Amino acid sequence: MENINNLPVNVYNNGLRSFIPPCYCWELYNCRREIVCVVSDIEIVSSFTASEQKYILETMQKREMFVLGELQEYFVTPIPSEQSRQGLKFVIKEICYELNGGD
Repeated sequence: MENINNLPVNVYNNGLRSFIPPCYCWELYNCRREIVCVVSDIEIVSSFTASEQKYILETMQKREMFVLGELQEYFVTPIPSEQSRQGLKFVIKEICYELNGGD
């Protein structure tokens, strides 16, 4: 897996769903439209307002935005135990650029 921390990626929900978490349904693409990672969750840092977060999610679904962030492991169950599973999330920290030029 390529180190994508703080490199521009396009985040896309592939629609995959599972009853047993973690479900790796978020695909991360580089600027050449090559898949570089698949993660089980995304998070948008709290420095974005609620309306900005909504805008980011809507624009990502149209595949018109590249963002900067970092990968983080997390426990799927609230209390780590022998039965808990680890997931991988991508934490969005910054909008890098929009393909449609933005508003």
